[in-house]
Amino acid sequence: MSFIISGLIILVSIISLNLISPYFLEEKNLISQPVIEFVLLYISACLIYFVFVVRIKRYRVKIRHLLVWIFIVGIIARLIMVISTPILEVDFYRYLWDGAVTANGYNPYEYSPQEFIKGKSNEKLPERLRKLSINNLKTLEKINHPQLKSSYPPVTQAVFAFSNLIKPFSLTTWKVLLLIIDIITFFLIYLVLKKLKIPESNLIIYWWNPLLIKEVFNSGHMDVIIFPFLLACFLLYLSKKYLFSFAVLCAAVGVKLWPVLLLPVLLRNFVSDWKKFLKYFSIFSVLTFFILSPLIFSFFDQASGLQAYSRSWQNNDSFFRIILAAAEFVLPLFGYHPGHGQLVSRIAVGLVLIFAIVYLIKNKSDGRLDYFKISLVIISFAFFLSPAQFPWYYLWMLPFLTIIPYKPLLLLTALMPLYYLRYYFEPRGQYEIYYQYIVWLEYLPVLAWILYDLIKSRHFKAARLIAN
Repeated sequence: MSFIISGLIILVSIISLNLISPYFLEEKNLISQPVIEFVLLYISACLIYFVFVVRIKRYRVKIRHLLVWIFIVGIIARLIMVISTPILEVDFYRYLWDGAVTANGYNPYEYSPQEFIKGKSNEKLPERLRKLSINNLKTLEKINHPQLKSSYPPVTQAVFAFSNLIKPFSLTTWKVLLLIIDIITFFLIYLVLKKLKIPESNLIIYWWNPLLIKEVFNSGHMDVIIFPFLLACFLLYLSKKYLFSFAVLCAAVGVKLWPVLLLPVLLRNFVSDWKKFLKYFSIFSVLTFFILSPLIFSFFDQASGLQAYSRSWQNNDSFFRIILAAAEFVLPLFGYHPGHGQLVSRIAVGLVLIFAIVYLIKNKSDGRLDYFKISLVIISFAFFLSPAQFPWYYLWMLPFLTIIPYKPLLLLTALMPLYYLRYYFEPRGQYEIYYQYIVWLEYLPVLAWILYDLIKSRHFKAARLIAN
């Protein structure tokens, strides 16, 4: 009964987000949009979800009936969001344009949207794309940072193009495609849970998550594309089909670059067998370079989106801003301009991440579940150290949290909606309130809980040693 009631409450909360979404039409002034009301509804939905999932082990129900109910609730919630108006997000306009460029046979890394906005009569630009831009000028004009060329890797570009081939410049088509991909993810998580003998009821952690439902099926963010590749990679690895596993990991890197961080997790069991280690590392390196080569070669262009992202992108960050502030303070002491702080901070973050990964994989795997535990820790490190910590980046952890439901990280689901308060304070000239205070409300409760767990764990280990 608890599952039925909880599912209905989740649906009601998603319906409330759908009902408020028309007030966020882009034609409306940002100040007049009900941002506070939206954030309150969003947090309420996520809190209800959090309270339920942390108590999930207490409930008992026939698994076949439960899985059907889990699936139905999740599908209905997603469909409700598919037909809603996007709330405070416009990233999908870039997806639609990139998809059109690729589907028409052109390189999405060659031209920026701004070149077509400003140069409709520029004969150096391909005529077909010029016509396409004129016919879809409204889409181009709404693209974020139109002066930059695309930063999305080739596999993602292929999905953009596929959506365009079905129906050009259709947000609904794009969302339906994401829904199909997400259904595949649902069944792959089910297979992983079954293989690891983890209760299938854990599927709720992924399938009912309001943050995922809003960020993907309302806002249209593309991050779920990566999940089938990651889950298939681990399933193949657990089945000892290593060659296919590493090949699928390459495809995952072709969606988003961050899964390269998980390569050491899969390679560590081959450290003692240098031939196999070299074989799989070489296959991964060559195939990944081949997949990413169009993006890699575009990196050196001054208008490269990837270059801009890697050099100066910063938003909603936590640890990175502390590292940056320290770098900007220390650099002048050694005669360097504080403007180098961004580069120094990124190098520092990279080194911390490398040392963390090396420490985490120093021992051989301790059972099949260990691959997912270490991966979750690595993804969490990457998220908290990142210069950009958007709510949809948090979704990277979600398939792994379904397998390892660590409560402090699940709490992030209920806190990440605070990010949208930026759109309340910024147009009122009060951005500093958001940047100096609100951001820390997102992260400090989670970090404090993690710290408490670490201290408690050490005390427990010490007590056990004394007892022995």
